[in-house]
Amino acid sequence: MVDGLGIRDEGPEVRDESKKHGKTCRFKQKILVNRNQLARLSSPLAPWNMELSALLIFVAAAWFWWDSLRARDFALDGARKACEAEGVQLLDWTVAMRRMRLGRDGEGNRGFQRTYEFEFSDTGNNRIKGSITVIGHQMLSLNLPVIAAPAASVIRLH
Repeated sequence: MVDGLGIRDEGPEVRDESKKHGKTCRFKQKILVNRNQLARLSSPLAPWNMELSALLIFVAAAWFWWDSLRARDFALDGARKACEAEGVQLLDWTVAMRRMRLGRDGEGNRGFQRTYEFEFSDTGNNRIKGSITVIGHQMLSLNLPVIAAPAASVIRLH
């Protein structure tokens, strides 16, 4: 008789007459039919599973990298527009990621919430830190610190 795993039962129980600790051992003698058949029954797609997993990990990493670039570009554009609206100069034309975590946007959808920092100047000789928080293509918050009005003797450079 062969069960679902390809193991054949060879006849009646066989007694082992060697006594271990004063007890007689009884066992069924089982023989593997074929190791290749057993491997095929347990996982018919075993060679493909590893390749498919590696491919899925690569695709997920590529998507995450592409999504991070899009979010950074969106944050840079938002910082540039905010600086223009406030009449200050965005320095270095760049944003740097400060923090990333899972969060929800205004509609309750989950996504990667990224906070970027940037620097701007109101007079051209100082650096003031600002930040912008985005989820995908939606701005959640923008932080531009309050700037004191420049003195009348200060000449704006931009």
